[in-house]
Amino acid sequence: TNVTPLQPGSQFTLNITIQNKGSAKAKGISMIVGGGSASGAYEGTPNPGGISGSTGEFTNFAPLGTSNVQSIGDLAPGESIDAIQALIVNVSTNPGAYPMKISFVYLDETNHSYTDDQVITLLVYRLPVVEVSFYQDPGIYYTNQPNFAPVQVVNKGRSTIVLGSMKVTSESADLSNSSILVGALEP
Repeated sequence: TNVTPLQPGSQFTLNITIQNKGSAKAKGISMIVGGGSASGAYEGTPNPGGISGSTGEFTNFAPLGTSNVQSIGDLAPGESIDAIQALIVNVSTNPGAYPMKISFVYLDETNHSYTDDQVITLLVYRLPVVEVSFYQDPGIYYTNQPNFAPVQVVNKGRSTIVLGSMKVTSESADLSNSSILVGALEP
């Protein structure tokens, strides 16, 4: 993906390298992100049908600005080609590992239709959105005089987050008690 890490609401491009690992030419390859199939007869008299990508899984990832079905073309044995699919992460997607099915529909040299399903896993993160600031004016600091820093951490996100230790550092000051466990923060 061109965006790292993926988060709910992220628009990204999935770059895929497709290789023909078989021993025969694959003709008329179509890539169906989310999964799909081909229908209709390819031998003899054609029947109504075609490539269906509408039954795919789009709960967590959906195509953006383009169809989830792309025509790739022909691939000889051992050849590869790159494909690009614009997607968006659903804003209601929780952090986790999500499988994405990609179907490849193609014909062999005798016009028999095949559907190969592949699965990739995309990781979704929800990075915390926090604001660190003073909860009151710290006043004037004098050299060699102890003072306290009224620091607050605010969760600006929409869900509870769990943070580890917060440590305050300075290049030109000696600090004591400068580390604290934050823990769970409500929105």
